[in-house]
Amino acid sequence: MSENGGKDLEEDRKAFRRIFVSAVHEEVDRLRAERNHLLIPDDQNATLASPGLHHHSTPQLFIQLSGVSEVLMPRASVRVEPRSMLIIPAGIPHREKAHNDKDLGAFMNVVVSYHTQQRVFAHLGVRGEDGFACMHKSRREGFRIEPEAPPPHAFLEHAVAWFRRHGDASPNVMRGLLIAHLSMLLHLAAGEEEPKTRDSFKVVICQQYIKKHLSDLHLGVRVLADHVQCTPDYLSHVFRKETGLALTDYINRSRVELAKNLLETTALNIEETADACGYRNASYFTRVFKKIVRKTPREYRTSVGRAYELGTRTYDLIG
Repeated sequence: MSENGGKDLEEDRKAFRRIFVSAVHEEVDRLRAERNHLLIPDDQNATLASPGLHHHSTPQLFIQLSGVSEVLMPRASVRVEPRSMLIIPAGIPHREKAHNDKDLGAFMNVVVSYHTQQRVFAHLGVRGEDGFACMHKSRREGFRIEPEAPPPHAFLEHAVAWFRRHGDASPNVMRGLLIAHLSMLLHLAAGEEEPKTRDSFKVVICQQYIKKHLSDLHLGVRVLADHVQCTPDYLSHVFRKETGLALTDYINRSRVELAKNLLETTALNIEETADACGYRNASYFTRVFKKIVRKTPREYRTSVGRAYELGTRTYDLIG
């Protein structure tokens, strides 16, 4: 990395940190003043193998800064305008269409993701050439959580579970959970930051790419290395150093998590499940699945049954 390139990256990080802290502070103030607009789309039974959509194993938090985000799901869509927050629950396939608006400005949002139990990753979302939201190439930040701290996404999971059970009958509980979560984000932003290198971001970008392309039969180390512009050997070394897992193991574990959800929530047979998870051969898929889960796919489906009832709802919590 050149000296100027390193300085530019550092300036972009500092600029994003200012945007991030300001946006989170504003949402805390709105929550305390009971002026916050929060959306939780709920499409629990949509198949996770939805073409063009991706899902995450933990919730995501979106803070809309300007423009309009149209979040597409298999059987619903949600419009998110400025001064609004959106929680995408874990496991819901989605994709963001980014709209510039003459009154609401050019599309821009802050997206907070939770890649591991102890890491929070935030980035600035901008409008891509295809009209969909994409990550700004350098305005992003990562934070590590203390080992003894609870998982960073726990407050969001509690908020989703609470509202699914109680609806909007107890807005104070929802506000309390969200204020606690946002306060934690501010604490992380004010504390000792995680050392940032291009290598760290290569790993995060790879993790995001993997989540979006689990059904791709060609997903592998070489494809990922091309995506982040380095050699396969170097990427494998960096990925293991950052995560403690071989890259191929991470891909297989991510695919097995997708397979578990499909076995729980769809009627796909084993061959169809294998194909939806990026495996050409159902026998190989079964061997990988059993190695990780200690059960065959058929045994796993029998043990968990169908997890969800059908239904799609969109909740507007606090207006």
